[in-house]
Amino acid sequence: MKPRTLIGLLGLAVVVGTAGFMMFDRAPPPAVEKPKGPPHGGLLIELDAAHLEFLLEPDSKVRIYTYDPSGKPLVPSTESLLLTIRGKDIRAVAIPLQKDGDGFVSEEPVQVPEEAKAVLTYRQGSEVEHFRFDLTLTLCPGCQQPEYRCACSE
Repeated sequence: MKPRTLIGLLGLAVVVGTAGFMMFDRAPPPAVEKPKGPPHGGLLIELDAAHLEFLLEPDSKVRIYTYDPSGKPLVPSTESLLLTIRGKDIRAVAIPLQKDGDGFVSEEPVQVPEEAKAVLTYRQGSEVEHFRFDLTLTLCPGCQQPEYRCACSE
């Protein structure tokens, strides 16, 4: 065997051996922390005055939790909320929400069509903010949550 071929084979063996050693001697990659979502798994609505978490509960009542901008629970005092839902073939329905602990809740169960548009109106004194969103109840194939509160990328 020629010396040049022998040196080439030796060099190749060193490279392959080093790569194999490095491949099995590495520590596992650090765990990636899952992004933190809203505390109750709902839709997070960030307004100027407060952050709200919208949920349609299993009993079909609407519950909205309130937080200050840093994410701490906020007990409503002078605020009021109104939810308006409009379906494809249904007229808009206004649903007043009553204060309840650290948020708001609808007094009665809410009938929501499969795909609806919603507007949440937040009032505090003379300040009024509107937040529009799709209130789609079909389940996301990725996370099996209603689409309105899906946090995955599917």
